[in-house]
Amino acid sequence: MALRKWSRKTGLWLRLSPVDLLVVALGVILTRARLPKALAGDILAAVLIAQQVLMIALVLAHRRALWLVSPVHPVVLAAWAGTLLPLCFSAAAVASPLIYRSGGVVQLLGTALTVVAMAHLGRSFGLEPAHRGIKTGGLYRAVRHPMYGAYLVSNLGFIAAHPMPLNWALLGLWLAVQVVRVVAEEKILSEDPAYAEYRARVRYRLIPYVW
Repeated sequence: MALRKWSRKTGLWLRLSPVDLLVVALGVILTRARLPKALAGDILAAVLIAQQVLMIALVLAHRRALWLVSPVHPVVLAAWAGTLLPLCFSAAAVASPLIYRSGGVVQLLGTALTVVAMAHLGRSFGLEPAHRGIKTGGLYRAVRHPMYGAYLVSNLGFIAAHPMPLNWALLGLWLAVQVVRVVAEEKILSEDPAYAEYRARVRYRLIPYVW
């Protein structure tokens, strides 16, 4: 994988890549879109807004990367696909009331876990595969990529509430993209001996006892 050294300068705009700026813009758009529901008392919308606001804050404040791929690298495109594919899920079909409510609870749990994982990641957060520091505490003691695992929980909750062949197909594509993303990120981080030690200690990448 072609890597490049990041700027050692400390200015905000030199620390942010074009991908970072697009992530911030997407976060603002999604926050504004969900705000009416949150103000109307929708708990899930409120938690999703909290996730987006935290994401924006962490992107603006994240550490400079020690190693970073090019913004047009295929792995970055995979990262964007992993971010945008869930936005393509359809809510046209609705499950039975019990399954619908259960799916909503699972989605809320997954979103809350995403916020917790993101908070643990802190200033090492970023969309692009990069080395911004090794995190080993909190949820990272259970799996090496807890935020992606939380995304999976949230996505499964949504699809349980809105079971459609299209949604399941998109989820399968999303999972394939996430596997590519995880492998690429670990290839970068493995250049640091500290990550090799962490990987030996925490066996599973995404789902405990599975993978």
